[in-house]
Amino acid sequence: SLVHRLVFGWRTKVAAYFADYDGHRRYMRALKPLAGVFDAYIDVCDQRLARRLADWPGLRAPTFVIRHATPRRPDAVLAPHAGPARILFTGSYFVLGLDRSRLSRFLSRLCDRGLTVDWYLPGTDDDRATARGLLSHPLFTVHEPVDKARLQAILDDHDVGLHWAPMAERDYYPVYFTSPASNKIGEYI
Repeated sequence: SLVHRLVFGWRTKVAAYFADYDGHRRYMRALKPLAGVFDAYIDVCDQRLARRLADWPGLRAPTFVIRHATPRRPDAVLAPHAGPARILFTGSYFVLGLDRSRLSRFLSRLCDRGLTVDWYLPGTDDDRATARGLLSHPLFTVHEPVDKARLQAILDDHDVGLHWAPMAERDYYPVYFTSPASNKIGEYI
């Protein structure tokens, strides 16, 4: 717009980027009236992008959804699978507030069939202790969160990735989708 050009200059580009969900509400309210001057809008969640477009009718800039995952190298050589399958299980600490008995039965069935289940759980030590209490089985392990530098190696070390989401629950819980889940390993799966 002409106002944008006069204030920011003819060559300046303005972009908005959102990587957090709940932590920047005041920031988002302040930017809403300025949405018309953005040259680009970048988000990490396509569902939230759709909500933003509905909430900010003045946003006419091109929009982009980015992911944090490192793409697999095209020249990567994968060895043939040998031995029991290893499952990379994900779900935030938020999952522990859902139906734990259902989750416990599911994990138990996997391990009882000889499948190794590694849960890389963000959150606190208490969250991980609660998750460990869901199942006592030698094939079930709860791990610390994965550092992004190690992410590709962790993914390569497993055969299957499973993410426990609200669709696995009896009752849909929409708050889950406004958590920072897109910055967790489940997003990469």
